[in-house]
Amino acid sequence: MFPGHLFDLFPPFPRDNRVLVAMSFDQLLEPRWRDVIEPGVKDAGLEAYRVNASKISDSIVTDIVKGVASARLVLADISTVGVVRNANVLYEVGLAHAVRQPQEVLLFRSDSERLLFDLSTVRVNAYDPDRDPVQARRTVAEAVSVALKEVEVQKSLAVDRAVKSLDAASLVVLGLANAGGMKYPEVTTVGEMMGTLLDVQALNRLLAAGLVQVEYLGGPIEWPITVDKLAREKMLYRSSPLGAATLREVGDRLVHKEGETAPLPKEDAGSGSGTGSG
Repeated sequence: MFPGHLFDLFPPFPRDNRVLVAMSFDQLLEPRWRDVIEPGVKDAGLEAYRVNASKISDSIVTDIVKGVASARLVLADISTVGVVRNANVLYEVGLAHAVRQPQEVLLFRSDSERLLFDLSTVRVNAYDPDRDPVQARRTVAEAVSVALKEVEVQKSLAVDRAVKSLDAASLVVLGLANAGGMKYPEVTTVGEMMGTLLDVQALNRLLAAGLVQVEYLGGPIEWPITVDKLAREKMLYRSSPLGAATLREVGDRLVHKEGETAPLPKEDAGSGSGTGSG
């Protein structure tokens, strides 16, 4: 399957709780996988995995694309093996750089050979898993931990941007979509049309922003069918993970103003803790 076709099937948020590792399957590098990369990623609280190289060509490419699209992070060891860098690993790095945020792609190498021009401006972590596997393991764990923090910062920025873009109608509709799902408003009279216009417009804005997503309901469809009937009978609108996070943030801000901390409790006048003399 062509990567572009498969990438279109995966939403950018959320990711699963694993780290896809791209590296040569040369036996010389197996100790660094076993003693450094896999346990280092585990030390940071995630699970490292590699795509099975024994699969047939089309199957392994599909698994690689799925991993690049859905893994929490992508980690690649681009070290030279012999005198060249592994072309398959660089292909996976290229895919990851095309569809993932920079902080979600971690590069490592244990050589000092000149990097390709395309990688010369990208941060590459140096480590020495062969001569100092203990320190190399710590380097991997630290890099993964830092990347996770950076990803959370980016998510917070995305949520903050979404919160600040909501109007009252969008917030109400998002709340309905988050509470078990929302059906498309039914309109049978002119009065109902005017009353639901704001809801329909808000729903369209939320869909465009990725805060609400469509769930298609089962059952046969009798063609031809009107747009209104299709929307009401075969589509359910639910908040996306980003929408749910946005709604939670709105709730927090409604309780406490942004940047405001809860007031300290006042001292009880009858507690005897005053400083006056008696």
